[in-house]
Amino acid sequence: MSSTNAGNTGQAGTPKASLKAVLFLDLASSSRFMSERQDETIAFLSRCFDHFTRTCSDFRGQLVKTTGDGAMLLFESATDAIEFAMAMHEAVADLRDGFPNTARFRAGIHIGEVMFRGGDAYGHAVNVAARLEGLAGSGGTCVSQEVYMLVQRTSRFGFEAIGGRRMKNIPEHMRVYQVLKEIDAADSPEIGQLSVRTIGGLSVSRDEHSLPVGTRGSTKGLLAYLVVSPNGVETVGRLNALLWPDRPFAEAKKSMNRLVSSIRRQSGLPVEWAEGSVALNHSRLEIDLERMENDLRQGYVDPVLNRDGEWPDRILAGLEDVGPLFTSWLAVARSEWRNRIATALELCLDMFEIGDDGARDAAMALVRIEPGHERAARMLIRYYHAVDNPGAARRVYTQLENYLDRYFGISPKPETVAALRGDNTAAQPARTRASTAPLRIQVTEFEALTDEGREIANAFRKELLASLSCFRGWSAVEGEQAPSLSAGVSDYKLSATLTSAVGKPEIVLTLGEARSGGLVWSDRFVLEPENLQAVKQRAIGRIAATLEVYISTDRLARTTEPEMDACVDQWLQGEKILTRWTPQSHDEAASIFTRIIDHSPSFAPAYASLASLKNVRHIVRPGLARDAEDLRQAYRLAQMAVELDPLDARNQLAVAWSSSLDGKFENASIHMELAAKLNPHSPRTLISCAMGFAFFGDHERAMELLAHSIEYAPVLLDYQWSYAASVYFLAGEHEKAIEAAIRSSDRIIDNPGWHAAALAAVGRREEAATEFKRLCGDVSSIWAGATAPTPTEIARWFSEAYPIREDEDRARLLSLMEQTAQEQES
Repeated sequence: MSSTNAGNTGQAGTPKASLKAVLFLDLASSSRFMSERQDETIAFLSRCFDHFTRTCSDFRGQLVKTTGDGAMLLFESATDAIEFAMAMHEAVADLRDGFPNTARFRAGIHIGEVMFRGGDAYGHAVNVAARLEGLAGSGGTCVSQEVYMLVQRTSRFGFEAIGGRRMKNIPEHMRVYQVLKEIDAADSPEIGQLSVRTIGGLSVSRDEHSLPVGTRGSTKGLLAYLVVSPNGVETVGRLNALLWPDRPFAEAKKSMNRLVSSIRRQSGLPVEWAEGSVALNHSRLEIDLERMENDLRQGYVDPVLNRDGEWPDRILAGLEDVGPLFTSWLAVARSEWRNRIATALELCLDMFEIGDDGARDAAMALVRIEPGHERAARMLIRYYHAVDNPGAARRVYTQLENYLDRYFGISPKPETVAALRGDNTAAQPARTRASTAPLRIQVTEFEALTDEGREIANAFRKELLASLSCFRGWSAVEGEQAPSLSAGVSDYKLSATLTSAVGKPEIVLTLGEARSGGLVWSDRFVLEPENLQAVKQRAIGRIAATLEVYISTDRLARTTEPEMDACVDQWLQGEKILTRWTPQSHDEAASIFTRIIDHSPSFAPAYASLASLKNVRHIVRPGLARDAEDLRQAYRLAQMAVELDPLDARNQLAVAWSSSLDGKFENASIHMELAAKLNPHSPRTLISCAMGFAFFGDHERAMELLAHSIEYAPVLLDYQWSYAASVYFLAGEHEKAIEAAIRSSDRIIDNPGWHAAALAAVGRREEAATEFKRLCGDVSSIWAGATAPTPTEIARWFSEAYPIREDEDRARLLSLMEQTAQEQES
């Protein structure tokens, strides 16, 4: 179905240019309608097009052509085009005549010069209008910013900014608005595109005019947190801890109220305060980071990604001094956005052929933030060969070669060497020097028998590499680079084969020691097709968690080998000693961590471990009260660890526990969340966070993290089951707490206490008495309190040892423990 209804040309058929408002429309879900009821659909479209042809002249318009399921119309003004589009949507309801009520048109409107030839219209404005129509929902109308700026003050309709968009084959970045129903001008809210820039500092503008956001660090800090956080909402308590950690809550709450009111008044940003939370409505904003990520999905690389390779470190620049907790959050937020943009760039690489400028832009941006990203560097080398610039190709290769050699002790892959030569023949990698990385996992190419299998295997491998990078105890090296075989360097190789068993892909992973070829670990995972993504995530979590256990175990088994990295291996030894959970083992571990700090002041894990040791001193030495000086030292050590490496989950955990023991629960909660976000596949991290949230009274979050820990871990360690017992008990899951306590095997001294409390809660009094008696026996032998270790004293020590926030939780634990103690004393 196609017709034309225009013919504006100059003399001898020369195209004539005119300024027009272009309206494109099409029937939403037309393919489905055609497949289900073709004749009815054609009849419905005919009625609509006849109506559009008759009525568009009432709006100073003309129907230029129909396009099967759509049409293009031209109007003398943007207002005319909008008036027709909105009238058209209402008229369609009467034109259905028995056709489904879900049949609606989409419309897009842009304004610009249009060329006429042969009864048709051409030009950039036509292309933009067509793309805008594709952004409109069923029954909706989208307009460009140019249209919006022309009509915003005179139109009887409302408008809603739906953000910036990159559209196929349209070079400029478009700001798009949706036309709303007719509104009363007196009640019309202020309209305009609110934009937030974070790179280079925080700034807000409306339609490119700057708006004030306050000069105080706390004002910008609040806004920055809400802008960069994924959901744009946070509790008042956590925000207070973030901005004013030392200010009383009541005073901080008043300050927060003033900040929210000030932001809304000065900038008009959609910030709301409701039910103890502050929220920023992201849907009404264009945020530069979100826009760049969306642009990459459309194949457009924002120039800022190639102007400055340090852009991740300039996110919210100038706000580093808001406060120590804010600084930690900012470091994690920058890392998270760096990874998100890197992932989007990797996907963007797949959209282009080798010689396309888009391939160059995406590859260059990725190499700027990940100099060792060999695939991007290889694509860039091939691009420069394609455009006859071998010198640039050589420079890219040299930079990659130097980076890989310096940080990993490896050489580029054979295919990268071949790309440098301008061919695809195999090349032997150069000799490598000994790696300075103490622990290194080489993730080889995954094998598969079919093209479909290779696609699944490659996707699985990418996600696995991203997950492994969260573990700061090792580095994951991508590719087939030859590992160093020099004595004293410990490297591991992770390989995989994808097979198929009765239609279900199976992936077999093997971890081997690189120098000897000895097997460290192997396992098989089934990827269920009906829920592939969820299964992949579970499998990746299990793999990463297994490696966490096996690599540490294997490493410790070989600490006597010459030239092993002293800091890493001594630290692992200290961590292993800590699991004995005795006063003597803690003293021994403290000496190791102190010695490491004296020898290597920049080794962050030692600070975090020493802080953690001080945090539990009053538990390892029963009867001692929490010591204020110990807590201060622990907090300083933990803060030092975070300053040295804010992206290590262990360091964030150390600050979280130090803060909670000092009663700063909101501060602790934020650090716990940062730790869980930094390493979401580590059972050690997640189960510690689960116990923390259980103590803080957030039992739903605690149970969620505990479930992930159990799901990912090949087997929980004994002390971790004791942690699980405390989480289950505080959540009211007493039977599960009993089961977890049994599985702990009393590895740590407080386990019988949680066991006794859970048994008492379900009325198993005799068994509770037996477990409490075991607790008393274990504790009495190492009691460090000033008073005698009577059952009542031990019950009180146990109930007060942990940073339990909610009075109800603490009172319940104390009541059960004291009741059991009194029964034993009587």
